[in-house]
Amino acid sequence: MTSIRDWALFCIAVLFLMIGVHQTMLYGFGPSYWAFMISAGCLMYYGYRKSQASQYSQQDENTKPKSPSKKKK
Repeated sequence: MTSIRDWALFCIAVLFLMIGVHQTMLYGFGPSYWAFMISAGCLMYYGYRKSQASQYSQQDENTKPKSPSKKKK
């Protein structure tokens, strides 16, 4: 399940990507480099959080005790 923090992080990444494109059209790539780097950093951190969440959910599924099946004799 995706938390609100993950959505916010993804939205910030997209926002800075749009700012970077806008600044590139106005001033060139050099002055807008900072916006692209913030966007890339947010996307990498989002991917890291997503992979950690999937690892934890897989561990939880593997460590859950299985209930014994009820067999009728």
